[in-house]
Amino acid sequence: MGKINQGIDFIELAFWDVADLEVALADILNKNPDFGVHVPFVLPPGKDRAINSLSLVSDDYTIRESALAEIALSLKYASVYKASYLVCHMTGDGSDANSWAKYWAKKSAESLAELSLEYAIPINIEYLGYNPTFMEPEDYTDLISNYPQLGICLDSGHLHILSKVKQRDWQDLLEPLLPKVRSLHLWNTNVFSFDGRRRHEPIHPSQSSEAGWMDIQELLQIVASGVKINRLPIIFEDTVGISDQDFVTAGREWASNIWRRVNAKKSF
Repeated sequence: MGKINQGIDFIELAFWDVADLEVALADILNKNPDFGVHVPFVLPPGKDRAINSLSLVSDDYTIRESALAEIALSLKYASVYKASYLVCHMTGDGSDANSWAKYWAKKSAESLAELSLEYAIPINIEYLGYNPTFMEPEDYTDLISNYPQLGICLDSGHLHILSKVKQRDWQDLLEPLLPKVRSLHLWNTNVFSFDGRRRHEPIHPSQSSEAGWMDIQELLQIVASGVKINRLPIIFEDTVGISDQDFVTAGREWASNIWRRVNAKKSF
C-alpha cells in the first residue's frame, strides 16, 4: 500500500507499487478526484523504496540520470491516472554540494521542462535549501523563470528550518518564491536540526512562535495574498503516528478554515 497525504480539496500520492495501482487508485480517486503525486509516485522495479537522496544538481552523471529516470517513471503513471501535478526535489540533504551545482540545476530544469511537456503534467520543484551551493530562493525562481510548466512546491517546515539556519525571517525567504508557488506542504517544527527535518510535526493552533514554531496562520494569509493561481493544492505532510489523531484532526480543520476564509477574499 502506498502513501496517501490528505490535504485541503486535494490529496498527494507517493511510494506505490505498480501492481497495486489500478485496483487501489480506482477507489481512492473516486473519492478524491483532485490529486497530485510526489516522486517517487511509483517505486522503481526491484526497490522497496526509491532513493530520495538522488539529486539533480549532483556532479555525478549517474546520480543525475537516475533521478531523472525516477521522475520520468512517476510522470508516466501520473499521466495515466490524470494527476494535477507532480512534486520533485532538485537537491538532496546537502551532501550533493559542488561548485557546478547551479549549472547542473539549469541543465536538469531543461530536462524537467521537456518531461513536463511530454507527459502533460506540471512539475513543482520543492524548495529545499540544504545544499549550500544551491539554496537561495532566487536560485529556484531563476531556474524556472523560462518554463511556465515548472513551479515551486513550498514546504512550511523546511522553510522554517532554513530561516533559522540562515538567520533570516522566513517571511523574507518566502517573498521571492510566492509568485511561482503552485503547491504547499504543511507541517511544523521547533527543532532546527537534521532530526527536525525528518520529524514532521502536525500543525495545531496551540503552536506558538514564542515556543519556536512557525506561525501557520500568518503563512496561510501571506500565501493566499501572493500566489497567482486560484486553486492551490495544500497537503498536510506530517509524519503519521507521532501525535494523537484528535490533535491532528483539530489542526487540519483549523488550517482548512483559515485557508477558506482568507482565500475567499481573493479575486482573480
